Amino acid sequence: MAAEVQKEKEKEMKNKEKARQYSQELLKQIEENSRRRKQEKELEESRAQYVWDCGTSWRKEVNEERKKIITEHAPHLIGYLQAGVIAKEDLAAVREGADRHQHLAPLDIESMATSRRPHRYSKCNQQCRVLREY
Repeated sequence: MAAEVQKEKEKEMKNKEKARQYSQELLKQIEENSRRRKQEKELEESRAQYVWDCGTSWRKEVNEERKKIITEHAPHLIGYLQAGVIAKEDLAAVREGADRHQHLAPLDIESMATSRRPHRYSKCNQQCRVLREY
């Protein structure tokens, strides 16, 4: 009988040890999962920040290029552009571009932007007339 009781106690001890090991393994898995989720979250945040930074730098580059194009080309096209193509914030670049050329320097660009009807210059070539009538 004592041997059976001893076997029962050993069996209980083994079960308790197995249960303790199992609970330790579960705690380790929980910690690993928590650590993994934290790393994934940090990685996702860094990716989102990178995308945001790329978008910001892209917008900045586009704005610089837009200003450059407006400075170079918009003063020559003032009579041909539709209303609203050049924004009010682009007027400084248009003025800067117009000041580079003698024949465009006397243009009053600010008054053209503030008037309700855009000031248009006549179209000079036959192709423009054909397009207009088309």
